[in-house]
Amino acid sequence: MTKLSGLSSIFLGVNPQEARNTVAEYVRHGPWKTFVQPFCGRFGLSEVIAKTAGSAENIWSSDICVFSAIVGLYLAEHDLDVLGFHPTDGELSFLSERISVNRGVDERAAAMLLVLKYAQ
Repeated sequence: MTKLSGLSSIFLGVNPQEARNTVAEYVRHGPWKTFVQPFCGRFGLSEVIAKTAGSAENIWSSDICVFSAIVGLYLAEHDLDVLGFHPTDGELSFLSERISVNRGVDERAAAMLLVLKYAQ
């Protein structure tokens, strides 16, 4: 496997090609069936994993930017649907009705932020 030099550069925003190649190599040769990637920034490595593994079905990831995206879209009066934010499974499913497009934007944004808080 490729040795990843300059690991600190991975935290600068866009993952360097060397980091993406290394992750792809680990996915290709590793025994893992499920991938957990908390606190993604731009989901660049999640995309690498999905492309290499052939599917995003077994990737569990969360984004540090979702909070900012919800607030930003809400304040800019843009459509919240672009986020594709639909908690339908598990213990957070009770909030899915509050995120429905049939609700007002205030209630939808508040419910999305509540989901993030519950999920922490």
